Amino acid sequence: MIAFLYHLRRGFLRGGCLVLVAAFFLWMSAWTASAEELSPTEQKWVDAGAAISAGRPDVAAGIYGELLEEDPDNAEILSFRGAAYYEAGQMDKAEEDLMRALESIPDAMHPNYYMGMLKSRQGDFSGADGYLEKALALAKDNSEKSAVLDAMGQEAFLEGDYQRAVEQFSAAIEEQESYDAYLHRAIAWMKQDSGSEAEADLSRLTELYPDVAEPYHQRGICRGIMGKYNAALEDFTKAIEMEPKNAVLYCDRGYTYACKKNFPAAVEDYTRALELDPRLRLAYANRALAYERMKKKDLAAMDRELLEKLMEFEEG
Repeated sequence: MIAFLYHLRRGFLRGGCLVLVAAFFLWMSAWTASAEELSPTEQKWVDAGAAISAGRPDVAAGIYGELLEEDPDNAEILSFRGAAYYEAGQMDKAEEDLMRALESIPDAMHPNYYMGMLKSRQGDFSGADGYLEKALALAKDNSEKSAVLDAMGQEAFLEGDYQRAVEQFSAAIEEQESYDAYLHRAIAWMKQDSGSEAEADLSRLTELYPDVAEPYHQRGICRGIMGKYNAALEDFTKAIEMEPKNAVLYCDRGYTYACKKNFPAAVEDYTRALELDPRLRLAYANRALAYERMKKKDLAAMDRELLEKLMEFEEG
């Protein structure tokens, strides 16, 4: 087996936008039903929700900050800003806002859910359990229950208990079929070398979300690990058609070409990946291996030197 590598996804805890956006739309629908034009405050809520939907939680946090200037002790706004900080990776700020929110609204699902996610990410699994169990008890509908069960599965995954993670993701799917739960369960299956089950979950995602690249990407990885190289190439190519500027997709397709001993095609994909992302370490490492198989030792050595310099620069 060639010592090339895929970009196998290792962790999660980034799916909480589902609850945040759902709550936002409840606010927005209530306003738009009663007024043709939104007030400046209502417009800020709309803008914050749009920023979350666009993958810009940092922008949303700033807008929630403006709302807090108008109403500094509003626990719901604090909860929303804490969630936005969490999604933006600003854990200290997230924890401060969520704890302040819980002081005023301890029986609200939203801040308990995000505190559970945050504690999981910090490695405080016993602390996470309490918040997530309370969030599950407070969940009002199948969508919220599914989101919390998915978070519990992510916690189990981070603890290395992949079977329990599968069970929690399965419970989440029973409540409501969701993108996150299927994707997370598939990756937990892969961690247990259960390729057929993972492939089935990812295939279901391609049915539910045919225009989203990531399920094809992950199914390509799954099929590659299973030795289904032609099918994996089809999946990576489909994903690249959807996201032609995604360097990781080219890198992973290059790996599959290398497994088929088509090293020129592998080098072409690794080179394209590095054109898109010159800091993609795995592309340098894998291209060096491909050059070696092609007896181009000077080019292989050059890639390893570039990789070493990149690592020195980034770890600095």
